[in-house]
Amino acid sequence: MNIKKITILVIILLTGCFLSTIVTASAEDDIIAQRAISDNTSLPGETFTVTIVTEMTGNIYGPILDEDLPSGWNVIEISNDGATYNELDISWLWSGQQMGNKTLIYNVTIFNETAPGDYELSGLILGTITDGTTVEHEVIGDSHVTIEEIEEDILPTETSSSSGSSSSSGSSLTTISTPTPEPTTENTTEPTTQPTTQPTTDPTTQPTETESSPTIALPIVVIIGLILLLSRKK
Repeated sequence: MNIKKITILVIILLTGCFLSTIVTASAEDDIIAQRAISDNTSLPGETFTVTIVTEMTGNIYGPILDEDLPSGWNVIEISNDGATYNELDISWLWSGQQMGNKTLIYNVTIFNETAPGDYELSGLILGTITDGTTVEHEVIGDSHVTIEEIEEDILPTETSSSSGSSSSSGSSLTTISTPTPEPTTENTTEPTTQPTTQPTTDPTTQPTETESSPTIALPIVVIIGLILLLSRKK
């Protein structure tokens, strides 16, 4: 009886020690990730850098980092520290057993049509520990980016320049329109006065004098000739 009791107690103690070892190992294995954003205030179309440091305690199998960004923002991977990048899911996978720290760096270009406001970047880090349990935590650290409205300072200068150009064009049109009366006055006065005065005076006066002199002299000559003929016959 005493031997049986001692055997049972030994089995219980060994089982307890084994279970406590597993629990201790499971409690020590863990993984966390912290995010840092280079610029928390940006404009549409600008680019900022995201750095994520993953810290693993103990042995982690197949850790995965999954990031969630606003729609339309473009992600370009800079460095992955041995992970495989999935562009569709914006996630990174370290295959096999991992330990220690891992660092990810990527750039984010903000969509040009993003409206002003506060936008959130979220993510998860997960992995499998020694006893087969999956541990999962949210990425801590920087998680918000404020998008400011673009100040359109160029538009007033453009409108002023356009108005200045329009006013200058208007003034040039007025200056061009002023010379228009000059050719009309010169053309109307000079041709009308000169041709009408000179041709009307010269032809009408001179031919009448030349034509009237022979008409008067011819009868006189005929009369004198007749008188001379009659005088000779007598």
